[in-house]
Amino acid sequence: QLPFSIGRNDTSLVLNDISVSRRHGEISFNPVSGAYFYTDLNSSNGSQVNGTPIPPSQPIQLSSGSRVRIGHNFEFVFTIS
Repeated sequence: QLPFSIGRNDTSLVLNDISVSRRHGEISFNPVSGAYFYTDLNSSNGSQVNGTPIPPSQPIQLSSGSRVRIGHNFEFVFTIS
């Protein structure tokens, strides 16, 4: 279910790691544009999309194959099926 939250606790996906903030980021969907977005929720250690650090609170569009790095130890490949 979207938005899909990612963080250290009380989120859709829990990543139990000190480099991950309690509410680190989220994936959302815009039904008007049909696009998915990742937003860093002002996390302490930041997020990257495709190797580029992203600013907090600014949705970044994802495409199938986008790589999302969360904290220091987690990287996911976003896939649309």
